Amino acid sequence: PHLTTGIFWENNILGSITVLVDSCNYTKEQDEALQACADALALVLHNSKYGKKELRTERDRFASKLFRGLAAERDLENAESNEYFRRSRRYAVLATDYIPDSVFEKTAEENYRILLYQREGITYLLADAASSELQTLQHWIGDRGARYGMSYSFSDPLLTSRMAKQARAALDFGNHSGINEAEWKFPEHALKMAVQQIPEVSDYIHPGILEMAEYDRENNTEYLETMKQWLLNKMDYSATAKAMNLHRNSLYYRMERIYELFDLEFTDMNTDVQLYLSLFTDVLSND
Repeated sequence: PHLTTGIFWENNILGSITVLVDSCNYTKEQDEALQACADALALVLHNSKYGKKELRTERDRFASKLFRGLAAERDLENAESNEYFRRSRRYAVLATDYIPDSVFEKTAEENYRILLYQREGITYLLADAASSELQTLQHWIGDRGARYGMSYSFSDPLLTSRMAKQARAALDFGNHSGINEAEWKFPEHALKMAVQQIPEVSDYIHPGILEMAEYDRENNTEYLETMKQWLLNKMDYSATAKAMNLHRNSLYYRMERIYELFDLEFTDMNTDVQLYLSLFTDVLSND
């Protein structure tokens, strides 16, 4: 459990302070002590360069409301009129592990096409998906050996809180992947993340996939990898053949053999979805 209080100066919020507490021994004196700390910090912030920048304070408050799902249309209109946020046709949310670097913060915070929000050790950015500033920050993060998660792109900034969850999920997925890549996009990994949430996921694997894996082991064939590449390349024969460095006729032959050996109906959407989910489970890769 934790206890949080705001840091205010003349009814303007300058920030907040949070401390961990023991719920069994919590007392009123703890609350009073925390408030005394907040009042002292308010004085420090008010006398600092940070505390005197009222526009940034309003912008921080607006970002907090967006990322917590508390903003309304009037908040968007107010932000635009005060020129610390400008609407875009398409947005994206980026999440990365906290990077304490003034260059990063300055680039994000001083641009009306990017909003920065930090919570629980994660830095979130709401940005114009097509902006050069966002691309610059993506490269900046990758150059420092860090990872970032990206949400779907979207048109309504009031969806920011949902998209932040997607970006965080993609970041967590990348952090636990063991793969040294900077960019992790939620749309590319959403299905695998969903599959991993299914209890006893091995019970949901399509039997044809298990038979294919066994056949490959016994006959030194590559039917499982062929099926995987075919689904990854959106069932496009030309793209799959190129990805596997195969002639199209060889790919057609392989797919025909897969159909005959494992009795799979590729024209049925339910089967295609089951095959896709089955091929991207950790259980299958471990087996």
